[in-house]
Amino acid sequence: MTAAASVLTATGAAVPAPAMTLKPNQIDSHTGFALLEQPIAIEAPSPMLADGTTLAPSLDVSYGALLYRVDTFGKVQIYDGTSFTDEASFNFLSATLKPADLTFDKTSNLWKGTFVLSIVPTTDPSFAGTDVATHRPAYGFLTVLRIPRKPVPPATMTASRSPLAAPFGVIATADTMPVKLGLLKGTDSTQDAKNADGFAICAKDGSLVPIAQVIVSSNSSVPAGVTLEVYQGGSLRAGVTVDADGTVTVSAATQAVIQAPVVQIQGELRAQTIYYQPFDGSPARYL
Repeated sequence: MTAAASVLTATGAAVPAPAMTLKPNQIDSHTGFALLEQPIAIEAPSPMLADGTTLAPSLDVSYGALLYRVDTFGKVQIYDGTSFTDEASFNFLSATLKPADLTFDKTSNLWKGTFVLSIVPTTDPSFAGTDVATHRPAYGFLTVLRIPRKPVPPATMTASRSPLAAPFGVIATADTMPVKLGLLKGTDSTQDAKNADGFAICAKDGSLVPIAQVIVSSNSSVPAGVTLEVYQGGSLRAGVTVDADGTVTVSAATQAVIQAPVVQIQGELRAQTIYYQPFDGSPARYL
């Protein structure tokens, strides 16, 4: 590239989508998801500038990777280093944008860098691992070219972005265990035992799909103080909750069965339909 860096522009550049590389120890063997704590190697070819030249390394050029996610509703959001923003309104010219820098590798003729997923939960509370049953939210990368890196007035920054690379799942190492125990702050996981106000125990099958879960919480924003839930194929099938006011709620996808010689109810009995067997041995009937 013979042109001076000050006249370079990212406008109209063809920016290729990045590729990521995961080693076996960076992948959960049950789900195939990327492990949250492991850094991800990213590489991308050089962008093609509008004048037909290929981008060469320059101190005044920012070429980096950004994380995106597809949320539970299928909406694409991009991470700016602090929070996720809807793709349609994302500002690639923001001075506070923090792409993961890619540096040029002469041997492979590719731009390479590293993204550490575990930094995201510490800055954005909305970050969540990928649900095994729904595969949402899913995550991926895109690249962005910005020229110049730090514009000096009256110069202005220009930017071009790549298409979205293929999405992938993300899972924390603790979530790959068949039994997970964790502290809660409200409904969110926390490592801070001093500020925790509850705990959860979750048992999973061989595919890491939940089988049963127990939650105990003193937080008033949580629906119940004690919750027991049983799942089948990742779907809730039955549950028992005990609220702070003493209300006990039993829910079941099929039926709730009480096997006892005598059932005592000390209070008012309310039912939509009652089907019973008369004591005299006559046929069962509706009341």
